[in-house]
Amino acid sequence: MKHSFRKSTKFAFVGCILFSVMLLTSGWKNTSVILMDDGDPIYGVTNLVNTTYAAVDAETETYIPANRVYNRYDALALRDNLQKLHEANPTSLAINLALVKFHANAPNFSGGYMGSALQYAANIYRQNSYVGCLAYEYIYTKNYDFKNAERWYKNSLISRLNEGSEWREVKYTSIAPFGVGVIGAFSNGRVQPLYQNIWGSYTRKIMIPKCVGDCFFTIIPDFLKGSKQVKAELVFVNW
Repeated sequence: MKHSFRKSTKFAFVGCILFSVMLLTSGWKNTSVILMDDGDPIYGVTNLVNTTYAAVDAETETYIPANRVYNRYDALALRDNLQKLHEANPTSLAINLALVKFHANAPNFSGGYMGSALQYAANIYRQNSYVGCLAYEYIYTKNYDFKNAERWYKNSLISRLNEGSEWREVKYTSIAPFGVGVIGAFSNGRVQPLYQNIWGSYTRKIMIPKCVGDCFFTIIPDFLKGSKQVKAELVFVNW
């Protein structure tokens, strides 16, 4: 199974704008990579919902549409609507993940709160350990707490495999001072970070449906380049 290559994209959030998506021509170099088999899977916490992270993430777009720009009042209205949806369906993985994304990205004055993001991630984790771990990783990465982000990524590796899925490993060996990400269908087309090991390589194991032959994804070096806080404005890569 092959996944089509994507040209490099940069996603930006400025000020109290939430989840706006701007496709810009970037200086990033995209490198194709083959995901190599990584031996037997590790079994651990049982997933109560046999679903993929990509499917859950794709469903969040129902609640937070792509290519929209939110001012402060729109963002607060979005938060209130998500909370009402959650009250009506508290076990929905997608609604919980949408709330994770909102609170991990929105500034405090626009209704965002990290404590709430962690709470909704816990809701996900109780139902699906793999998706929950990636939700925690997302939150900590957005807050530049890469130590805890990596810890939760590693926690995801003891999740039980979904039926029909397998573990694959992405590797990148070149220098990348701002970090490395990988993008593909496994993440609903959003960048997920790789982590540097003691040998200097960057790696990431991912759970994906079993591939027939080689699986191709796209590596994005320096995917955090340009992510910074400036005064009261929040700028980040929206992935």
